[in-house]
Amino acid sequence: MPFPTLAVPSILKAILAPLASLWRWLTDEPVRLAFAVLLLLCGVLCWRLASVDGDRDKWRDRARAYEAASKVVKDADVKADAVALDVAADKKGSIDAQNQSARDAARDSDDKLRAGLERLRSQGAGGSGSPTR
Repeated sequence: MPFPTLAVPSILKAILAPLASLWRWLTDEPVRLAFAVLLLLCGVLCWRLASVDGDRDKWRDRARAYEAASKVVKDADVKADAVALDVAADKKGSIDAQNQSARDAARDSDDKLRAGLERLRSQGAGGSGSPTR
């Protein structure tokens, strides 16, 4: 049984015929073929360089975004530290005031330790929200 012949569409012939004639022309002389290979190599290298440049630009944009985000985090950290210092100063002031009132209560008492501790316990139970010991 003979092999069936492939029917090549005419549009495919129209595309392949000029390519075949170009290939024959290039392979007629080795200088032409070497020049064509060099041009193809230059084209591939240029394409690769363009893609590397694009990757470098993407990495640069990412690095800038990370720098901006770290600056925002650093600024927020500074603000949080300032708020924490204000809260700590307020707490220290209230604790110092409680200690001073305990000292004042203990100064006029015979049992200074007991008077100071009772004063601190009464202040702690009065609404600080923390449990007393």
